[in-house]
Amino acid sequence: MPDPCFISSILHSSAISVLVAPENMLRRVLEECLNAADSRALYISPNYSRLVGTIRIPDPGFSVRRALTAFQVITILQTASESTVIIEYDRETFGDLTELSMVFAGGCRDFALSATVIICATGFDPTLAAVTEQADRTVRIGRGH
Repeated sequence: MPDPCFISSILHSSAISVLVAPENMLRRVLEECLNAADSRALYISPNYSRLVGTIRIPDPGFSVRRALTAFQVITILQTASESTVIIEYDRETFGDLTELSMVFAGGCRDFALSATVIICATGFDPTLAAVTEQADRTVRIGRGH
């Protein structure tokens, strides 16, 4: 079970957290975050999510939206009203579009002015590495691939 102080730091309002870890650890951390969150949460899922179908969801205020492209992720962020947004980062959604990393990071930063953004991934790539430069915190647990 993840440390409550660790979960609290991830859920810090007006912040972007990037979590990179193996699937089983991401699942545990996200479940704890959802249990500790005090309001509605949105999960932005890639086309083939590794996590969303396996997370125990405690709250009926939890919703899922699927994004097949980086532009769809950005559009969803622009229209979201939840206080916590979890983005399951997927290399296929962003492809080699490292130039979009700043647009994506800017969208996350704008949303994080009034909410919490958690970006979770099982490994780094150039686009995610560029996004982490804009994050308030980046946490790597174990050996995400």
